[in-house]
Amino acid sequence: MSFASLRDQRRAKDAKSLLKSTGSAPQNHVARRNGWPVVPNDPYELSESLEIRKSPSAGRTLFSRTLFNPGSVVLSCRPHVHVISNSRISSHCATCCTEVSETVSLKRCSKCAVAYYCSTACQNADWPMHKPECVSLRDWAKSAPDPGVAIPGEAVRCLGRVLRLREREGYASKWTKQMSSMQSLRQNLPSSAAESHTHIAHALVRYLGISGPEGLNKYGITSAGDLVDIVSQFTTNSFTLSSSSLSPIGVCISPTVALANHSCDPNAVVVFPRPSGTTLQEPVMQIIAFKNISPGEEILTSYVDTSQPRHLRRQDLRETYGFTCACDLCEGRDNNADADPRYCVWCPKECGGKCSLAELDDQQLECFRCQAKYEATAQEEVLDRVRLATEALEKATQLELSDPARALRMTTNMLALVNMPYSSHPLLGLLRLHVALLITSLSSSSTPSDRTLTEAITTGFRVQHGLHDVLPAGHPVRGISLFELGKLLAMDPPPGEEDHREAEMIPPHGPQRLALAMSTLVQAREELRVGFGASGELVGQVDALLKELEREVQVWRQGVRNVLQTGSIISST
Repeated sequence: MSFASLRDQRRAKDAKSLLKSTGSAPQNHVARRNGWPVVPNDPYELSESLEIRKSPSAGRTLFSRTLFNPGSVVLSCRPHVHVISNSRISSHCATCCTEVSETVSLKRCSKCAVAYYCSTACQNADWPMHKPECVSLRDWAKSAPDPGVAIPGEAVRCLGRVLRLREREGYASKWTKQMSSMQSLRQNLPSSAAESHTHIAHALVRYLGISGPEGLNKYGITSAGDLVDIVSQFTTNSFTLSSSSLSPIGVCISPTVALANHSCDPNAVVVFPRPSGTTLQEPVMQIIAFKNISPGEEILTSYVDTSQPRHLRRQDLRETYGFTCACDLCEGRDNNADADPRYCVWCPKECGGKCSLAELDDQQLECFRCQAKYEATAQEEVLDRVRLATEALEKATQLELSDPARALRMTTNMLALVNMPYSSHPLLGLLRLHVALLITSLSSSSTPSDRTLTEAITTGFRVQHGLHDVLPAGHPVRGISLFELGKLLAMDPPPGEEDHREAEMIPPHGPQRLALAMSTLVQAREELRVGFGASGELVGQVDALLKELEREVQVWRQGVRNVLQTGSIISST
């Protein structure tokens, strides 16, 4: 039987089932709000505070029916499917995503030696899905041309689970209806994405052990177009699965969360906060408001990194999602008085103004404040350094996990050559990567140096200045950056080393240093309460560290009182 025949049979069967269940054909009369049709929430399980409307240009989207204050949980659910990425697969539980630590050990599946679990309960919970997956993983490893590809990529493993769950849940189930309702870009697939879609489709067929069209039929795939639709739905609607601190650890799919449309100036954010007291099994996926969202206002999240300049944001959106963003930020409607802080260089006359690098073409760099222009030679030198820094950022990012020492050398060398505002690309990216690499170096060293600690702190301050200019208050990235800076300030510099501190930025060891750490952590807590919700795991970590620092401050104060009273320091602990 051909693909076309199978498809026609399925569509005829679906139509009969619909008429039988409703008694009539579906009606075209729908309610409208502000000119937009209101779509029934079914098959989605949404609270009464949300409703779905249909945009003429952007399809279905979420709207608020109540007021959400900053830090409010707009939506909370478990992803339909999630898998751990290849680089993290041995360090995170495949079921609950808990990371291996001093208190958490992982045991791998004895058959495929790929999946890891933190407990028997997690392994048992995952077994219905892992059982067929385990066979596929073993077969894949046997036929792999080299050890480097002995495990299929996370996209293939995630899609494998999607199809097997479609078969298990049934095509008429609410789960399958939600998954099938996700948008596909097959008809308008960007040429840049066609090759990757084809590669994923071929790998998926191989992974599932399918040799012909009949093998796909049990998953509800009756044509090559159906298969491309499945891949396109995944690439268009999948989310990066992250830890509570936004570190990427895998990929996941949630049709409900995917209802929220994109804006580079969003009012909400998608996070995995691991909230305490939840009745949902991990991982929990939430949309959190970090601005006031009024009744009747659209829920908007960002599909890309909004600290990036416009041309990079638009490029990512076109290649992955097939549209060009026309939000206020992209169209320059938010602020036209100065250069975009995300992509600029300092004024050649050092007046404190900035020159925009956006859409430069053959024009001269001109300061928005004093209108001074770069001379041709100086401008070419500036642009060359920007290009070199961009290439260095891409290369160092690729090396971050595989060769962090080399990546650190690259960021160190490049930061000495770039003179841009801290908010500007690629400098902000280099600074963020540099501090992350320094923190890794401090964590892995048994005797961290004062020089490394001081460099991490000063870089952390620069990152804060940069993020402050490009991200709104309450954005989770700002909160995490402040938290990391507070933890660095709370570390004791090794005694007896040469002092490398920048005195005006970092107080010496003692109550002043602890006070700065505490004030930074208090700021972090306020930002994290908004970006992750008040019950997020990171908020609890900040509270615990603040209590520890408060005890240290009391020890110092008691020591000073002892000196004043007895002339010697007597430990109060």
